[in-house]
Amino acid sequence: MNGDAAGREALGKLCQAYWRPVADFLRQQGWKQADAEDMTQEFFSSLLASKGWHRADRARGKFRNFLLGALMRVLHKDREHNHAQKRGGGQMLASLDAMAEEGFEPGDWDVATTKIFDQAWAEQVMDAALESLATEWEEDGRGAALQVLLAFLPAGSQPIPYEQAAEQLGMSLGAVKSQILRLRQQFRERLELQIARTVSAPHEVAEEMRHLYEVLASPGFPSETSPPISAEY
Repeated sequence: MNGDAAGREALGKLCQAYWRPVADFLRQQGWKQADAEDMTQEFFSSLLASKGWHRADRARGKFRNFLLGALMRVLHKDREHNHAQKRGGGQMLASLDAMAEEGFEPGDWDVATTKIFDQAWAEQVMDAALESLATEWEEDGRGAALQVLLAFLPAGSQPIPYEQAAEQLGMSLGAVKSQILRLRQQFRERLELQIARTVSAPHEVAEEMRHLYEVLASPGFPSETSPPISAEY
């Protein structure tokens, strides 16, 4: 019982982290915002109540894939029952329970669908890391400096020249470049912390970081520039 409770609590935290990517994915699939949010809430509530959460817990190393597979199964069943028709309260739960029995193989969806979901996931991971970073810099009294340097991070706005940043911050060119390198290192560390919450083994953090970088570098990602996270990724 205690093990089940701990597993359900851990899964609940993962669901909170993925709430926005799922809602964003549904909106990009054509759902109205209110409907997408209702569907997202129903999806996660059903997942936590289903037998499927045991599979999710065992597959934490691939939770992103597990979640997309579960969501696509639910959407498929929803289309079968006509989206215009009101869904029965237990329909989604039954679909997830069936998935727990039948399983699914990652990759049962098309590339375009995966790309949409992964972009929403990447934006959520980036925003969470930025929020953590901004909190630390604000507490250290460096909030104004961070606003100047944010453009040099992955998926930031178009970077200004180093010389302009140095002038704005009243620093030497060398000091600004050092600050940017340090900031990117801190940002990468926070990205790793965010991703570590969704995997079950250390080596999977590096795998997910590489995948994150691939998403950031992919055509169509909502950013004009994506400076490298680090040389190792």
